[in-house]
Amino acid sequence: MKRIVIVLLVFLGFSSLAGAQKFSIGGGITGSAGSGQSTQIGASVQVTVGDLLKIGPVGVDLRVNADATFSSGTSIEIGVSPLATFQVAQFRLYAGPSLKFFIPGGLGFGAAAGFNFPIAPGLNSYAELNLTFAPFSSWAVRVGVQYSF
Repeated sequence: MKRIVIVLLVFLGFSSLAGAQKFSIGGGITGSAGSGQSTQIGASVQVTVGDLLKIGPVGVDLRVNADATFSSGTSIEIGVSPLATFQVAQFRLYAGPSLKFFIPGGLGFGAAAGFNFPIAPGLNSYAELNLTFAPFSSWAVRVGVQYSF
C-alpha cells in the first residue's frame, strides 16, 4: 500500500509540472560574424517550452531555434538549448549551452544568453547573444518578438 501511495504522489507531482509549462513561438532578425566569415544578416524562428522546472525565480526552459542567412549562399543553423532562467522585475534573464546543426554539413556547440521583456499580454520582446565555439568561432545577435500561450 505504501508503494502505491508513493507512486501516486510522484505521478501527481510530475503531472502538475506539465500543467505549469508555458509555450512560445517567435521570430526576429539575426546579425552574425565570425572567423573567416563576412557579416551576415538573417532571420530567426524559435519555439520554447518554458518552465520545465521552476523553483522560485529560477527555472529551466528548452528552446529550438532555426536561423537562415542568405548572404553569399543559403545556410541554415538549427539549435537546441536548455536555458537557465531568472526573473528580475519585468526582465526574464536566460543563459545556457546549445547544440547546433549546420545545413549544409556540420555539428557544433555554443552558448546563448539574453533577456525577454513583456510588451503586451502574451507578447514579449527578446534580445540575445549567441556564441559558436565549434566547428568555427562566431557570434550572433538576435532581436525579435515571441507570443506565449
